[in-house]
Order: sequence, then C-alpha cells, then structure tokens
Amino acid sequence: MTASAKRAKGVRALKALLLVAILALGLLPGLFAPEKAHAASGTVTLVGWEDSITEYGWTQRTRYMELNGQLAICCQHFSDTPPVGTPATVIEADVSNDLMRKVAWYGWGGPGSLSELSLVQTACAMSNANNEDLTLTGRDALAAVADLPSPPSSFVLTKWSTGGVTQDLVTWTYQPYGG
Repeated sequence: MTASAKRAKGVRALKALLLVAILALGLLPGLFAPEKAHAASGTVTLVGWEDSITEYGWTQRTRYMELNGQLAICCQHFSDTPPVGTPATVIEADVSNDLMRKVAWYGWGGPGSLSELSLVQTACAMSNANNEDLTLTGRDALAAVADLPSPPSSFVLTKWSTGGVTQDLVTWTYQPYGG
C-alpha cells in the first residue's frame, strides 16, 4: 500500500471516528436528561408558620405548606388550608399557564425569587394567575412578575387537588441542565 493510500485510509477512519463522536455527543444528553415524571398522588406533609400582610384595609394570610416534603403554594387563596395528612392528586402535571409559572419562579421560595415578594403575596398572586379568589395583594404581586421573562422549560409546575374542600396547591421541580 502506498503512502498516499495509507493517508487516505487514515483520513477516512478519522472522519468515521469524528462522525461517531458527533452522533454520540448529540444523543448522550437525551439519554441522561431527567424526565418530567410526576407522582400521581401525594400527601400534605407539613403545615407550618403563618405569613400575613395588611394592605388596602384587608389582612391576607397564608401558611407555609409542604406536599411530599416539597414547598407547596396555594392557588385558591380563600379556600381552607389542608391539614397535614391530606391526600392530594395531580390535576395538571405540567402547568402551561405562563403567569402561574412566573409566580412560582419569581415568587417566594422560587428559583428566581424576587426578594420583595413574601409568601402571602406569592400565594395571592398564584390565586389571581389561576383565576381564583382575586385579591388586590395578588394583583400587585402579579404585576411585579407579569412582564418578566418566562421560566425555562426545565422548570415544571404541577397543580394538585386536595379534595375540593381545601386549597389546590402547586409544587415545582427545576433541573437547570435537564431541559
């Protein structure tokens, strides 16, 4: 085999290796990206401290809550708080309402949290964005986030029912490198 034939064979082998590497790099992230999996049911695991604010002559209150050990924000502000042990089922596994997603992202406890929004302001804004229980406190907090950029697609908001008598809740997952 001549030197030029060996060189041509080596170039073809290198091209083939590069093609395999490019394909592997293109496919690997999809193989390891987290799935948007959601539990079909859960339980209110904590009802803690109360947050309140007095604005416009009204005092708005909410409680810190967790569902399956994760922060949960009410989205029906004037309904009763679910007690610890209340079962919950998924209503919507990947909420598409952009205002609700923004409230969760920029609100109290969210990954993009604005320091000026309290838990009760976040809960009131979430209820307003969910077209429930419109409050002036919620209106003002919603206005603070409405024109901000939408959260990334890897920020997944889940809406839960606690049985119809008590508040529906939202939780979220965020995997910055997964989607």
